[in-house]
Amino acid sequence: MNVFLLSLILSQTPMDSLLEVSLERMERGVFLGNGDSIVSAYDKIKYVAEVRGSSIDLYLLSYGIYRLYTMKIEDYQKEGFLDSAIYYLEKSIKINPEFSDAYALLGNFYGMKAGDNPLAGMVYSKKSNDAFREALEKDSLNPRAWYLQGVSVLYTPKAFGGGPQKALKYFKKALTLFKKGYGKKGLIRWGEPDCMVFLGIAYEAMDSLNAARNAYKKTLEIYPDYGWALFKLNRIEAKKEK
Repeated sequence: MNVFLLSLILSQTPMDSLLEVSLERMERGVFLGNGDSIVSAYDKIKYVAEVRGSSIDLYLLSYGIYRLYTMKIEDYQKEGFLDSAIYYLEKSIKINPEFSDAYALLGNFYGMKAGDNPLAGMVYSKKSNDAFREALEKDSLNPRAWYLQGVSVLYTPKAFGGGPQKALKYFKKALTLFKKGYGKKGLIRWGEPDCMVFLGIAYEAMDSLNAARNAYKKTLEIYPDYGWALFKLNRIEAKKEK
């Protein structure tokens, strides 16, 4: 390996620049529903994580898995893929035990595991709750911790303390914090548009269609290219016409 290539690999700035570009490409892919862009961005983030392997690198690698999985990109839907994300996040936390965002995303993945594996549901549900608690203990002003826990609460049956009514307070708290700028932490900036859509989803689940419509419209006012928000709004409008 030549000296220039070695210095490039060992330097933090080129790696962070690559992550910056890759995260922008991933966000654009999410907004436009472009799976190829998401996969391409993920591959570059994975490269950085394999070469450098810092706490933030491993977190962003897991974030890439989150996007691939939730966007239902083909070839990235196996349960083992979730296990990989959990492994990377647990490793990230070992490197940086105060990493609130890593705990929050870990709580989300544990929640996914609980939903996908009924036999282990109780175990993963507890792990999910513990991870969210840690996330907020590390940083009570982390909007992604509130947002992701809101998603978990939304899909938790009412009999177990969940449901859309309870999820609303988490989404509203998260959005208040996003508006105050707490969601921008270096390379970690994602979550606000997603949270705005989930606010609408919670309202829909409560049959509050006007409130849901307003949530989707507001999302599109700020993020006009967000395809998911447009899809949800169009579906609401179609219900109205019927």
